[in-house]
Amino acid sequence: ASTITLTDAPATPTFSSVTTTGLTVDWTATTGASSYKLDVSTASNFASFVSGYQDLTVNGTSQAVTGLTANTIYYARIRSVNASGTSANSTSGNSATLSNAPTVGTASSITTSSLTANWTAPSSQGAVTFTYTVELSTNSSDFSSPVSTASGIASGTTTNAFSSLSEGTTYYYRIKAVNSAGSSAWGSVSAGATTLTSSISLTTLGTAVTQNFDG
Repeated sequence: ASTITLTDAPATPTFSSVTTTGLTVDWTATTGASSYKLDVSTASNFASFVSGYQDLTVNGTSQAVTGLTANTIYYARIRSVNASGTSANSTSGNSATLSNAPTVGTASSITTSSLTANWTAPSSQGAVTFTYTVELSTNSSDFSSPVSTASGIASGTTTNAFSSLSEGTTYYYRIKAVNSAGSSAWGSVSAGATTLTSSISLTTLGTAVTQNFDG
């Protein structure tokens, strides 16, 4: 009589379709496997599990995982199953979920040639390290060719000064957060901030005031 032996453990899983609240765990089929078991955890030692994703039976080679927290690392491991039983665990893989978007603030420190963009850090999310990218444009609805882009801004910083701007010009900015899984959605576009003009004719202003008093 033929004997069915346990299959090898699957290869380390990978991840796709990552969002702020979900991701898909993918793996390569194991020869002889009829199904797979999936564990997902926020702990690298799998001391606890994401609800609904402990020893989950999967018939294919991918599984969507939902209801997750933004900007948080998740670990996954796979076991293959056949008539003889269940294999050892695969080596675990891990992925962060995307960060939530920052909240845009009002520009400050506006001069004839500079302004400072301000924003608030994303909220209700995990502690994965991330950076910010800020784009500056003269068109509130078109950032395809930004005037300036600042990237790699540390997560503890929530301002960025832009310089060498044109005087008397209205600028808009937007911000996103970037972590190991990719970029968040862009936050809302800021209100317009207009740089100052370089001078006012004091002679004209004086004449206007004199005329007001004479009248």
